[in-house]
Amino acid sequence: MGNSALHLAASNGNVEVVRLLLAHHAVVNVANKMGSRPIISAAVRSDPDIVRMLIDAGADVNAADGTGSTALMWAAYKESGDPAVVDMLLRAGAKAGAKNNLFDGETALTWALRNGETPIVARLRKAGLGGAAVSASAPMYEPVAVNLAISRAVDALQKSSPEFIKNAPCVSCHHQTLAGMASKMTHDRGIAVNEDLMANDVKRVMGYIRPMRPVMIENSDIVPDVPVTGPYFMMYFADFKQPNEPVLEALARNIALHQQTDGHWTGIAPRPPLDYGDIQATALSVRALQL
Repeated sequence: MGNSALHLAASNGNVEVVRLLLAHHAVVNVANKMGSRPIISAAVRSDPDIVRMLIDAGADVNAADGTGSTALMWAAYKESGDPAVVDMLLRAGAKAGAKNNLFDGETALTWALRNGETPIVARLRKAGLGGAAVSASAPMYEPVAVNLAISRAVDALQKSSPEFIKNAPCVSCHHQTLAGMASKMTHDRGIAVNEDLMANDVKRVMGYIRPMRPVMIENSDIVPDVPVTGPYFMMYFADFKQPNEPVLEALARNIALHQQTDGHWTGIAPRPPLDYGDIQATALSVRALQL
């Protein structure tokens, strides 16, 4: 990524490190390989203290990253964004009407409106585009056709599943079980999916785990991190109302045998958010045994 120390300190909210680097004349407008500056890293984090320090040190508030997106856009994009950061950037001369290179060109207000009528939206409307105040009723953001967007996203997930299996030695939570559950949820709500791919995936995944029954009966760890990965398979097959096959009974037994004496399950793999920690492992294992 080509990040400088100042990028990393800003990204991680290390206020004292940012202060130290600036005191030692760190280059405030240095760009990484993506064209992003430290002010953008601080805006993504929505950290008012670091944004203020960078502005005071001469950060270019209108510098854009490789997509043409500015610090103001990044400060506006997330639901948990801090309006104080938006105010700070606007006071420092950030252009509310700047457009990036994505789609037909998006503004900070385009991004902010995806979270509804928030305090950040109110500030950007007041700032206006190019200096002109924006009417509260002006349709600045045209919502996408939601069903079409979901259908396209699920289509990409479905097509990726057989490709993953071709190139990997296993089936996975991310490409098979979760993608399959997303496809089923989409289908059940009347949105178009590829039903043949969906049905074939269920057969493919069951065909993969069925031979594992003997070693799962022995409480083997052939399914890695079974309190987390096993439940994704259980939930997937439950969604598709698969018959209670012997392999699923063996998987349930294996999950139960991994329970600790105080009642919790331990998650081993450090892969957040899907596979990380005892809370996820316990919640998933309980759900699997319920099913």
